[in-house]
Amino acid sequence: MALLLASGLLATGSWAALRAPRVESIPRPAAASAWDEARAAYADRDLPRAESILRALLRSQPDRREARLLLGRTLCERGRSSEARGIFSALEKEQGDPESVRGLGAVSESERQFDLAASFYRRAAELRKDDPSLWRDLARAQAGRGDALGALGSLQESLRLDPGQTDLLALQSELAAAAQTPQRRLPAGLRPAERSGRAVEAAFPVGPPVPDPSRAFPRPDGRPR
Repeated sequence: MALLLASGLLATGSWAALRAPRVESIPRPAAASAWDEARAAYADRDLPRAESILRALLRSQPDRREARLLLGRTLCERGRSSEARGIFSALEKEQGDPESVRGLGAVSESERQFDLAASFYRRAAELRKDDPSLWRDLARAQAGRGDALGALGSLQESLRLDPGQTDLLALQSELAAAAQTPQRRLPAGLRPAERSGRAVEAAFPVGPPVPDPSRAFPRPDGRPR
């Protein structure tokens, strides 16, 4: 039954709301430093250049957390999940912060291991319970494994924390219908068979609302964007 549910419900465009904004929509910083250049390259989708800059930066500043996070995310998007997992695992052991745990969830999601992804996202959400974007991530992973009821609960928690997410209202209705009628198919955007390596964009956006970039990737002047 879960397999039937996970293979889709309604092919509606509203399900794109669980996905993050494309990085191209995020204003790029002026490349005044190696870190800014790396972020600009990532925003331009020049992932090889972003990786090259980040590795050079980390040779001189090996403990720079935000650079390690962005490198992990860049590698994940390049399909090198094993390397990305190593970075996020090391960060999680050192600091146990939500962003490193979220990174592990995104790596698992990119590998279509939705149960494991949901486990990591739940841990991240429990570490930072007031972050609506983490509950969105969890809802997406739960839907990916066919758990419409669980996804509905996580989506509702995200909306409770941030009622302004009007893009999630249609999703809430569709998930409620899926939870009540298991024979219905999950929406196209959440069908496991249709998810690709690009799914990592949903878990690793550069801008709001998923996640808040001012937490893991602050502006050069330290002020929230």
